[in-house]
Amino acid sequence: GTSWVEFNTSDQRRAGSACPSRRAPDHVNKSIYYCDYQPTTTLYFWDGVQNVAGSLPGEIACADIYDGDYYFITGPPSSDDLYRVEFNADGTIASTTKVDDIAGGAHGWTFNGDIAVRDGIVYGWGICSHGYEFFTYDLDTADFAVTKTAYQSSLQLGFGSDGTLYRHRSGGDGQF
Repeated sequence: GTSWVEFNTSDQRRAGSACPSRRAPDHVNKSIYYCDYQPTTTLYFWDGVQNVAGSLPGEIACADIYDGDYYFITGPPSSDDLYRVEFNADGTIASTTKVDDIAGGAHGWTFNGDIAVRDGIVYGWGICSHGYEFFTYDLDTADFAVTKTAYQSSLQLGFGSDGTLYRHRSGGDGQF
């Protein structure tokens, strides 16, 4: 079987790249999808070796895998455009579809944050002209909600094996 690989970001920084970015693990197929840090227009997947999945429409700000599909929000510049990528059986891109302007244009994130998708809900953290905010978007009903918080710095999001949504600082020591 395929084993998981931990990316060594310190080696890649020495090589001039920040690290694989917009990472999204596909636990079903035991692979991980990711983009280069800049530009983020080519999607790759790792299943023991690096493979090109295909091209994406513009820069990718944040991403996650849900129900076998890769969801991402574009940016910068600021955006609320949510896309879904469906894959062929070999892991390459079959189609890319814009799902929605999830905030109806009222919010547009330049990011410094992340998204995580679970049970049909996109959970997000990003910065827009309103400051940093936490938001949700329901893939089934298109309901959007935003929460302003006192915390105003960059965070990464992800679900633990216990189903809890975790966040950690993306700078400094990366505290959870």
